[in-house]
Amino acid sequence: MMKDDKRQIIEKVTIIGGTHGNEYIGPYFIGKAEQVGVYQDNALEVATLLANPQAFVQARRFIDQDLNRSFSPRILSGTQDSYEYQRAREIARHFSQNDTAQHFLVDLHSTTANMGITLIASNNEPLNLHTGAYVQKKTS
Repeated sequence: MMKDDKRQIIEKVTIIGGTHGNEYIGPYFIGKAEQVGVYQDNALEVATLLANPQAFVQARRFIDQDLNRSFSPRILSGTQDSYEYQRAREIARHFSQNDTAQHFLVDLHSTTANMGITLIASNNEPLNLHTGAYVQKKTS
């Protein structure tokens, strides 16, 4: 790729599950994928993360606070001691301490609503939009 090319190059993918402990599809997918070895022999480095292990073990959405709502600058720079706030700081540190490789995160959730497959992108970056379009095409 040329030096002035503005396209993003993804070098790592992390699949996150269990952000909400009562949503089982993410942890189930992670476990199955590890069991059958789908992360082997990939051009990309693929990792997994069980985001909220205590809530998952207790089959509760969260222990003290919703983990999804625990990544604000105020919380990440604070010292509040709720389990999810501590966990958010650990996760943020993990991703900020990784090398400078381009990293793509996929956070798997489930719902009881009849929504079909729903994709939410954090911004309108072309890579996010193309990835979403690809997933929707493959699952429809």
